[in-house]
Amino acid sequence: MKKLTAVLLTAALVLSIPANLQAEGGNVLTWQKASVLLHKYNHTIDDLAEAEQESKKQYEEAVLVSKSIDTKGRTIRILDQEIRIAYDDATQMLMTQQKELYPDQMKFSWIMSQDMRKRAENSLTISLRNLYLALYNAHNNLKIKEMRYNLAESIHRQNEIKLEKGMITDLDLLESEYDLMKARAEMDAANRNRENVLRNFNLLLCQDIRTDYDDIRPENQYYTSLKDYDYYLERALVYRAEIKQAEKQLELLEIKKDIMERFPMSMNTVNIRKDYNNLLLDIEIQKAKIEQAKLDVEVGLKEAYMEASAAVKNTENMKKLLDIQKSNIEKMRKMYDKGLVSKTVLDQAEISYLEFCVSYDMTLFDCNTKLLKLAYVSGTGM
Repeated sequence: MKKLTAVLLTAALVLSIPANLQAEGGNVLTWQKASVLLHKYNHTIDDLAEAEQESKKQYEEAVLVSKSIDTKGRTIRILDQEIRIAYDDATQMLMTQQKELYPDQMKFSWIMSQDMRKRAENSLTISLRNLYLALYNAHNNLKIKEMRYNLAESIHRQNEIKLEKGMITDLDLLESEYDLMKARAEMDAANRNRENVLRNFNLLLCQDIRTDYDDIRPENQYYTSLKDYDYYLERALVYRAEIKQAEKQLELLEIKKDIMERFPMSMNTVNIRKDYNNLLLDIEIQKAKIEQAKLDVEVGLKEAYMEASAAVKNTENMKKLLDIQKSNIEKMRKMYDKGLVSKTVLDQAEISYLEFCVSYDMTLFDCNTKLLKLAYVSGTGM
């Protein structure tokens, strides 16, 4: 029994000290390692990165082509003689759009592909953190269930000896046997749950589903401090992809309008006049879309801020409770040293303390996920 107590004490210390102070070695999974694997192997990120590079290439080609465009006319060669053909206003307008507007349109397409990749990375990062948290919970739940099984097995063996000595009844032995069988069933269920969560975790990372880890480390500090709401709102209005893209679309429409107005004679063409009137309407619609995008962003930001704020308060409360639990377990250990409590009672208290340590680690990790989500929502987006 002393050996079991020593094992539980050691496990309690390992789970309660900061991860960065624990001895390195073995196949250990940290959040930093998981994040690197996501960005290195996830197929969605790879595909979007390729699409971004293709958009960049198309933009660069558009810039090169635009430099060679003559908006005034073109020169043809007939019988070794060059003949200059001047464009009318309508054609000059179209050629000017191709020279000045088309490269900006392709650049906008490139920017959109960049934003799409960043937002996908943000969304996948949050999904991975949720899976990481589930895996951390399953991993430690299995370890605790194994400890409870070992404790139940030790108690049952003691009861077998006590029964032989006539210290307990057959019913007492049956109860400890039932507790042992129950602990075994819970341990097996915890093991199956860990296997299922690990499989889903590996699938997101595009790793072999059989990939496993000796230990899974928690985070030991806040991702970032929570700032005032106005800070995130100002940031979101500047960096959110929906707003930036809507504003860039308006800019492109204004550029097109400016080009068309440089060639007033072209407005005599019915189709061009119609296009111009439609363009004026599109500009007003786009302005309304920008305002709507800002409102939508603010609604989502408020929700993310409230979640993060509540998570921070919950984590702070859990930290206070953890300090109380730590004080209680230290008192229990001293009482055991003085012979005031039994070894079984101490062992059960140690396991309960481990469970609370894991609960705190999970609360902190979830809080950091919400803080990170808030940073994404007030940045490019998700």
